[in-house]
Amino acid sequence: MMISILDNTVHVAKALLPANPSATTLPNILSILTGFICHSSDDEALADEHMARREWSQAANIFACIINPNVRVLNKYGCLLREHLNNLSGALECHQQALLKATDREQAETLICLGLVHKGMKQHAEALKVYSQALQWFENETKRDPVMIARCLIGIGNAQWARQQLTEALDYTERALAIREHEIKPKNDFDIAACLGNMSNILHDQGDIKRALSCATRAVDLLSACGKDDPRLAAALNNLGAIHIANGDLVKAREHFERALESISNENHPHRKSTLANLARLETMEKSKK
Repeated sequence: MMISILDNTVHVAKALLPANPSATTLPNILSILTGFICHSSDDEALADEHMARREWSQAANIFACIINPNVRVLNKYGCLLREHLNNLSGALECHQQALLKATDREQAETLICLGLVHKGMKQHAEALKVYSQALQWFENETKRDPVMIARCLIGIGNAQWARQQLTEALDYTERALAIREHEIKPKNDFDIAACLGNMSNILHDQGDIKRALSCATRAVDLLSACGKDDPRLAAALNNLGAIHIANGDLVKAREHFERALESISNENHPHRKSTLANLARLETMEKSKK
């Protein structure tokens, strides 16, 4: 990464040289280059501090002003835009720029970042393509990295589910679950629950409500134990409630929707809004049965 910064910064430094090149010594040139590099590093550190304080806009403003950002900075900036500022087009541009500079592992990691943006933009064919490219790189790596392989498998599974390629989607998601349950140490229950939640959605679409309920229930049990104040628990409860509706059990559906509402106090949170929408749907169904 450092070499790419130096190579590109030389062009900036040349613009600052005096008319008589002989008047500039090598130490002076190196001093100019070092100044640019240190300034960029300081700005990145300052942006990191803002992110630690959840000051997303301030961090984004600093990232935007960094001259000649490296791959790490571009991907960090892109993730910030996607996750916290809902700027998917800006995130896409950041990761595309990073991909032009990236080599080897950085390239594969950038492809995963691109996959997340394409998913958010509902560009599922593009997401499938970049996740598949990243998976190929990680599977060919000498030292196996199960964490990154599982991320690729999940990304591919999500893209295939969105395209209603349900058999393939289930296969990739089950492979990711096996890795997260048996290979990754220590286990991450949040990641395992995410796999189970995805599987429940796919199984629901396949019409296998019994297995969908089993997976969704396991996801809720895991998150109830490790993430009682985490919005992912609300999402899992909402998901389980929706599957109970599909199974015709309106009482259990209401129970889980109400638990989902209790777990999220932020009235503007999207999980709360989706749960309220499901409750309204449930009430309509209950009235029609009276």
